[in-house]
Amino acid sequence: MDIFLMQHGASISGEIDPQRPLSSLGAEQCARSARAMRAMGLGFDALLCSPKLRALETARIVAETLGFRREAVRQTERLIPKARPDATLDLLAEYANEATLLLIGHLPNLADLASLLLSAGNKVALGFENAGLTFLHADECAPGKGILGWHLSPYHLQFIARA
Repeated sequence: MDIFLMQHGASISGEIDPQRPLSSLGAEQCARSARAMRAMGLGFDALLCSPKLRALETARIVAETLGFRREAVRQTERLIPKARPDATLDLLAEYANEATLLLIGHLPNLADLASLLLSAGNKVALGFENAGLTFLHADECAPGKGILGWHLSPYHLQFIARA
C-alpha cells in the first residue's frame, strides 16, 4: 500500500475563529501542493481527512485539482490531532484493498503515525509542514513495516508545481 500524508494548510488562529479555517496563505499553499501532485502524476484510490474544517478544506482543494470527486472525500475522527496513531493504523488496515491512500490531517497524529509505521519502537522524527507531502510504502499495516519514499516540504512542492 502506498500512503501519502499531508498536513492541512496554514489556518486562521483559533482566537480569531474557533473553527480555524484555512487562511488565504493556507489555501494558496494547498493549491500549489495539489498542482505539484498533479504534475507528479499522483492519483489516489481513497482520500481520507479529519473532519476539522482546515483539513476538510485542504482535502477539497486537493480533490478538485486532481479530479477526485469532492463527495468521495471520506472524513474520519481517526485523523484528528490527538487521535492515537494505533487507531489511525487500524484505519489503514481497513483500506488494505486500496493501493494508494492520501490522508489529510494534523500534528501530532500524522507525525506519530509515520513514526509508528517506520519504527516499531523508536521515535522517528520527520519535520511535517503545512501542505507538505510525505510518501510511505507499507506491505503490511503494522508498526515498523513502512518504508519512507520521500518527504517534501511546501517549498519543494512549489518548485514542482511551477515545472
